[in-house]
Amino acid sequence: MVCATRERMTIRRCVLPPSHKVLGRSRRQYLPLVYVVFALGMGGLLLPSALRPPPDPAQTSNALDPNAPPNHNPNQILESLQQAGGGGAGAGIGNGHKPAPTPSSQASSVIASPTPSTPSLQYCYGSPPRQIPSIYAAACRGAWHGDNGGATAFNVFPNEIRIGIENAGLPAGRLPDPSTNNAQTSAGTQTFQALQAYFNSHYQFYGRRIEFYGAPDPADSTADSYAANAKLLSDTYHLFLLSEVRVGVCEDAANNHVIAFCDSTYHDNYVKHDPYLYTYDVMEYEDVLRYMSEFVCKSLAGKKAQYAGAALSGRPRKIGILAYQGLEGGIPGSRFSDALTKQCHLPSESATLNGLQDTQGATAAIAKFQADGVTTVILNPGDVNTLLAMESAGKTGYYPEWVQLGTDSLDVSGIAELLPTEESAHLFGISGLEWPMHFVNTECARAVQSINPNLQASASACAFWWTQLVWMANGIQEAGPKLTPASFRQGLYGVGYKFSLTPWMMGGGYGPGVYSFPHSVSLIWFNPGVLDPTTGNPGAYEYLFNGAKFQLGQLPANTDQFFKTGAVVAPDSCKPSSSPC
Repeated sequence: MVCATRERMTIRRCVLPPSHKVLGRSRRQYLPLVYVVFALGMGGLLLPSALRPPPDPAQTSNALDPNAPPNHNPNQILESLQQAGGGGAGAGIGNGHKPAPTPSSQASSVIASPTPSTPSLQYCYGSPPRQIPSIYAAACRGAWHGDNGGATAFNVFPNEIRIGIENAGLPAGRLPDPSTNNAQTSAGTQTFQALQAYFNSHYQFYGRRIEFYGAPDPADSTADSYAANAKLLSDTYHLFLLSEVRVGVCEDAANNHVIAFCDSTYHDNYVKHDPYLYTYDVMEYEDVLRYMSEFVCKSLAGKKAQYAGAALSGRPRKIGILAYQGLEGGIPGSRFSDALTKQCHLPSESATLNGLQDTQGATAAIAKFQADGVTTVILNPGDVNTLLAMESAGKTGYYPEWVQLGTDSLDVSGIAELLPTEESAHLFGISGLEWPMHFVNTECARAVQSINPNLQASASACAFWWTQLVWMANGIQEAGPKLTPASFRQGLYGVGYKFSLTPWMMGGGYGPGVYSFPHSVSLIWFNPGVLDPTTGNPGAYEYLFNGAKFQLGQLPANTDQFFKTGAVVAPDSCKPSSSPC
């Protein structure tokens, strides 16, 4: 296998030999791949393929010149959240601690904000009034007139704010103007054009516009290439914000004063790069360990392996942990073992793979787990390593319980669909992602439709970037006219925490010392026999407890309903015929 690899939720250019299925690495990657696979009528595709969204060949030569400047104390946290009405505008958490478990009865609202007498862009939505219909949106702002301060920070221009988007299948450089579109212009490119227009027409950016840029990949997976790539994004593209997956590139971008929304890393790394480094759809590693240990110790420890294959089912659970660490990042398996020991004195054995595509290591780890009688494998090795491990297990008839933690693309149905069915039939765990809806009812599809009624929005663009872009827009708006990295950070804090406002939403937010968004999880299990509501392909996750999200301290001890009950699709909270939700 020949791969240029990177960090956990990262995207790689990776060619798998013909004996392997193709598996994407990141949430931002799987949908384009799945669509290509099934469009070719090859659901179990065994051909070599690049594990990233394909470029848009019709537009790669049309990119504009990027050089031209434009004309944890839980009781304290719980108390603060309760005082703030369960989170919301102005509900900071202080003291650098993590958000504490918030009782669901107190986590259903944000602080009410008065409706401006003159909304900044004519409309407010919902109650309390929001800037756009999105449940994640900042409070609606009043009209503004005045001096925005011009170039208030590095790569902030008087009339423009540039946002780089990596691995979106966009041409490198400035997003082409819709007037240049032709029959070959991809739905992904047109979707980002519509989203750019939507945010500019709906958010208060104080005399500036956001402009999207396609952020190219590094030449290879080396420190020098990462640094060179970050320099390109900073000094040639002049980005203020970056959506990226490689932690190495994000760190280099942060060192070059570009704000990066990236994959998981350690808390100290966020602090080191404050205010330039954040994570959106996954937790920082320390939170991963907290949720993992609570889930395993409450729900699995001391019970029989009822979800394993026939040879292991009914045995007392024995825990194995499969993780990775390498140039791309990662976290060693020993950290998971230590967390389980600390939480409930639960013994476990662990294996740490060398990077994200470690065939030899995955095979050896599975052989050892099988020989040692491990019934339950906790997964944090990256999705390609998961594929390798499951294939190796299947060859010897080893079907343990596979427990995913929401730290990986494995909690996305489109990724789990590509795993060996005999193994994925034993896959379950936790996820901080939204409970999926039919695509037409999503916030993003509705936003795109409002700009371009004739466009069928790209599901991958919406699935991977919509909510992250909403939070970027929130931070810019709430920063006020004098935009800087520090005021952007305060803008994120000002939006506060949002929990349980709909049955399907992600729950979380940003605050002092809190750099990753998700702070609640659902319980899910993979059902190969149902259809994915996003792609229509076979295989999707079932959500227990009507999609309920649980914060730390709230995870239920009784989870006997895995592989018995659940719901694939969330209630359609945003029907096209209804008023904005």
